[in-house]
Amino acid sequence: MRRLGQLLLDQPIFAAGLVLILVLSPILSFFCSVFAAAIIVLVTLQQGPKNGAFILLWVAVPAIVSFWFEGITGYDVFFVFCSLEFGLALLLREFSSWDLVLEVMLILALLVLAGIHVLVPDISLWWKAHLMQMYDSSSVLTSLPLEEKQRLATLFSQYATGLLAFYIMLFSFFAVMIGRYWQAILNDSVAIFRTHLLAIRINRWVAWLAILCLVGFLFKVPLFMDSISAIMMPFVVGSLSLLHAIGKQRFGFSVLIGLLYLGLLLVQYIVAPLLAVLALLDTHFNFRQRLSDGAN
Repeated sequence: MRRLGQLLLDQPIFAAGLVLILVLSPILSFFCSVFAAAIIVLVTLQQGPKNGAFILLWVAVPAIVSFWFEGITGYDVFFVFCSLEFGLALLLREFSSWDLVLEVMLILALLVLAGIHVLVPDISLWWKAHLMQMYDSSSVLTSLPLEEKQRLATLFSQYATGLLAFYIMLFSFFAVMIGRYWQAILNDSVAIFRTHLLAIRINRWVAWLAILCLVGFLFKVPLFMDSISAIMMPFVVGSLSLLHAIGKQRFGFSVLIGLLYLGLLLVQYIVAPLLAVLALLDTHFNFRQRLSDGAN
């Protein structure tokens, strides 16, 4: 990883060509997407906006060509994603703050969600129709009666856009984290990287924003209901950072953290709110400081 990273930094054309190959790769699309985004983050963090923009330009090539011939495709979506990664990398390079990265992602997500609800007031109806098509074509759900499918589609359609935003934010943060870790390996600063990552703590204004969103959710305001998943994302990351910091010296916590990650994959609708509540409490109580004071 060190040798490849150094080669990418020393040979911008090689880095650009590799990113283009990854973008066009028809197999292992998730891995290739993360790898391509991580390269853009690495180059931007290490060499600045000019070199990062040069790599990003090569992602734009298939996006422009596909848009010209076919309209909006996955290439265009991936270019937007890489542009976001480029911007977040610039932010991290300038301020060295993971908290700020999470806050900017949250603000962007909420603005996009608000825009969607203004431009498409009946977005939940679109999601309901789309989900019903998915349920009808799914071999797993064929045994469900029509009324149950409609009930599930109606339920999830209220949160679908925000849930999609949650995963995009999580994916974006993951790619930035990999790029930053790669840079840390090249600079022999992995310990500093871990220290910063274990110090993520949500600011109080974000906590108040989450409480406002929760109130709107309880009153069944469509925008707030749809936004609840997106606003949880920084809190989930903050909570995991806190638990990793605590588990650094406690073996039992490592087992708990592993179970929580498994829970996020299998029962996200239960585990994510619990983690969010923990991070929300941490904004007021600062558990790291309390544990540190107790140890002394």
